[in-house]
Amino acid sequence: RSLSVLCAWHGFRYDAHNAVNDVCAVLQLIERSSIMLNLIEAATQNSYRVYASGSLFEEKSLLKERSYRWDSEARCWWRSLENSDEVEAETAWIKEHLSCVTPTVLEISASQRFS
Repeated sequence: RSLSVLCAWHGFRYDAHNAVNDVCAVLQLIERSSIMLNLIEAATQNSYRVYASGSLFEEKSLLKERSYRWDSEARCWWRSLENSDEVEAETAWIKEHLSCVTPTVLEISASQRFS
């Protein structure tokens, strides 16, 4: 959880609790960590939100098991997915397991997701 521990895990130490040194340490971590590059790449990709509007109250446990969240404004369950293959699989699951639900898919760009 602390910057000094992360730096130690990556094989270097620095003079902590100095703003300039803290920033330099973060930059070193970014340079050394391929995980950060993967995170940056993933952050720039579009994602998808699948809505299961019209689902019955009795079906909420199925939706919770599949990591759906309740949107109180839209009054429906939704789930975020990373790629179109996952979306196809999820819409097929909805059609097979939920009655009276036609899935709605919304593509979300990186700029929309982080604005």
